[in-house]
Amino acid sequence: DSFAMELPRRIISKLFGFPMEQIAENDERVRTMFRSIIRVGDPVAAAEGQKAYEETLGQITDVVTREQQHPTDSLLGEILRTLESENMATLESCQQIVLSLLLGGYETTSWMIANSLYSLLQWPDAYAHVRRDPSMLPAAIEEAMRWCPSVAGTIRLVERDATVDGLSLSAGMPIYLASVAVHYDEETYPHPEKFDLMRS
Repeated sequence: DSFAMELPRRIISKLFGFPMEQIAENDERVRTMFRSIIRVGDPVAAAEGQKAYEETLGQITDVVTREQQHPTDSLLGEILRTLESENMATLESCQQIVLSLLLGGYETTSWMIANSLYSLLQWPDAYAHVRRDPSMLPAAIEEAMRWCPSVAGTIRLVERDATVDGLSLSAGMPIYLASVAVHYDEETYPHPEKFDLMRS
């Protein structure tokens, strides 16, 4: 929390002009929204997620309105100017873009930082290599995102009854698509269980 969460919070605050005192509140709202996505069919999680979504949109609206009235050179200002040049600068479009960047900025980024550190600590030789040669850091991050990714998969709802590899799936059933499995495909990544800085 003191590093992997704090770093994205500070960057998001600067990029979008969210006051730092509101960042922790945003973080909790983002986690609540993710819980509502993961807990498919849970009415309590759904209600909490909807409330968090509406509160977050309200805060985004305040920040967007301020930016429109007093333009800055922030990322939000650049987004607004780009939308305006394309005649797409509606409040709704701004809300959705900022919300998407907020969601990606918190959860996946914080876990990418934490998992990269974890990966290097689990593989001392790789850690020592990166410390000796900082130019290997991008390779270490790429390998960490394969070996211990911040996103292991995604949840989807089955649209219609189907059978996949002998498994019966019913319409409306939530399924988890584990994209992390590809990262451990031996044909693509020889010895996938090994953290290897030299993978191309």
